[in-house]
Amino acid sequence: MLESSGRSLGRLPLRALLWLAALGLAIGAAYLPAAWHASYVHDDGAAVTGHPQVQWPVDWPQLLRARYFGGPEFAYVFAARPLATLSFAAEIGLGLDSPQGRHLGQLLLLLGVSWLAGWLVQRWLAWRGQPLAQAQLAGGLTALLFAVHPVHTEAVMAIAYRPELLAALALLAGTHHLFSLATASAYPIGHSLGLCLWGLAALLSKESALAGLVWWALWATARRSSWLRLRTTLLPIGAALALWLAWRLWAVGALLKAQVPRHDNPLAYVGWPQRLLGGLDLTGRALGQLLVPAHLAPDYTYAAWPTPAALTALGGLGLVALLAAVAWVLLHWARQWLNNQALSQEILPHGGWLLAAGVLGCWLPVSHLLTPGTVLYADRLLTLPSLLLAVALAVQLSGWQLRWAGLAAGALLAAGIGQTRAVAEDWQTSLQIYERGVRLEPRSLRMRLNLAHQLTIQGHPRQALPHALAALALDPDDPKAWVNGLDAALAAKDCAAAEPFVQALAASPKKAVAARLAAIDWGMACAQYQRAFAVAARLPAAALTGRRPLDIYALAVAAGSADAAAWAQRFGADPDAAPPWLSAQAFAAEKAGRPLEALTALHKLDRLQPGQGQLLSQAHALFGQLRAADQRSLALQLWPELQPPPATAPASPLP
Repeated sequence: MLESSGRSLGRLPLRALLWLAALGLAIGAAYLPAAWHASYVHDDGAAVTGHPQVQWPVDWPQLLRARYFGGPEFAYVFAARPLATLSFAAEIGLGLDSPQGRHLGQLLLLLGVSWLAGWLVQRWLAWRGQPLAQAQLAGGLTALLFAVHPVHTEAVMAIAYRPELLAALALLAGTHHLFSLATASAYPIGHSLGLCLWGLAALLSKESALAGLVWWALWATARRSSWLRLRTTLLPIGAALALWLAWRLWAVGALLKAQVPRHDNPLAYVGWPQRLLGGLDLTGRALGQLLVPAHLAPDYTYAAWPTPAALTALGGLGLVALLAAVAWVLLHWARQWLNNQALSQEILPHGGWLLAAGVLGCWLPVSHLLTPGTVLYADRLLTLPSLLLAVALAVQLSGWQLRWAGLAAGALLAAGIGQTRAVAEDWQTSLQIYERGVRLEPRSLRMRLNLAHQLTIQGHPRQALPHALAALALDPDDPKAWVNGLDAALAAKDCAAAEPFVQALAASPKKAVAARLAAIDWGMACAQYQRAFAVAARLPAAALTGRRPLDIYALAVAAGSADAAAWAQRFGADPDAAPPWLSAQAFAAEKAGRPLEALTALHKLDRLQPGQGQLLSQAHALFGQLRAADQRSLALQLWPELQPPPATAPASPLP
């Protein structure tokens, strides 16, 4: 595609430039209309715009130790991907700190991955003895088919999913050195060093790139011709892995530890037998997604794709494919030991390694056996496995007559571009993404929660409530469902709609800080003071910052609870002698319809802070709410200034 195998990467002939232009046009046609008008979406806030280390100039020590998602609410996420975070920071220095600029970076990355994939395929086929023209055609078709496969839409349109493209680029660059070590007559140290550095770069981009290093080791072992050649390949791979593990221990304090919500990846919470079955099931689904990418949803977690307890039909497909791949690798090893070259030619000379690498490429990332992922499954995990499908199609088409190969490739490209454009349009805003997720996977808890929250903050709480209730039905014990439901009900001013969420929250022993804080506002708005106080009083001390202790005290006062004074004393305050607490007391008593009690609190506050005219104005307003004569009399005894001045008679006219 890009050059003959003997030319350097820096000198591109005219044919290569034409292929590169065609590749750019295909990517532009598939993505540019949507990317140009897209905003930051989904996880972009946590990984890019809201990350404290996405800054320029770079704070290197902090960046190398930072979690991939910034902010204290993501402290549980053990993933750390410094190269991806560094790329976001570098875009600030390059003046690309905007959705359009960063999406341009995504498209250039896709272009680079596709271009490099095509060049490697051409080089491999030329090494296998294919005519140069056929190898170039196969390489060019590989790049085009890979670039427009719809399964990449998620990784391209969401800036936060750049690690997939970065890891793919690094693994492909390392594969160049892997091929060089396999075919060179000497053993250049430069290729060993390059293999090590690119392997480390892939791991620092995303931890699931470990599957690529496993593939490198399997490929090198399966075709070894001498221990020396094998050593020059395996040692750099081992060095990259050792350096990455050492960095993980220093930066994260763990090797492969991951703490993820059960809904996002239930396979992380089951035993190894069920995890193996789940991995096989996901492999079957992944292969189906690659072959027929008609159902590309933003999320498949929780009840959308339940963890199987036994081998399903999809799991059987994954098992058959995996066994076929293992069988091919074992036969290849047998050929090496027996030195039977004829056997190698009988076992799919072009397709055997594609089968093995493709199945392993699907199975290792989605099985969660190497590294526990933060989600059960996502289309972005198929970035590299889709390359194997593109290679297989391109190799087959390159052997056809040019007319038929052109027609078939044109049909595939047109279909890929058309579907990619349609899917990319739904990735322009967060609201569109979540609506797509609920439409395609209505049992996705994450999409229901996100859609309810997005509708609420955009001023459509009535539309948000059904999705919050659907999320509550999926999991009545999920704190995000409680807080989303309370927020939507409060925004809609619908106290009855908040009841299911409050009842679930009140019955739960979970901390649920955000939901319990939301219950404070619900209690005041809906006059449910005692219930809200009982819920909020269970908040951990760390969450009681700012005015929150006063807000909860106000609930207790409004409820007439005997625990109100004890709550204030918990914070070392005398509620009858501290101005902030007296102010909260007056506010709560007025909210509860007890104006005389509110007047009493204001009187104490006036004695502590005399001369404040607004207090007397508030007292006059409260005095006007008193209807009983005995209460008005008590109020005047307490605060004589409330007595209106006597009316003066008009002066008599002079005679």
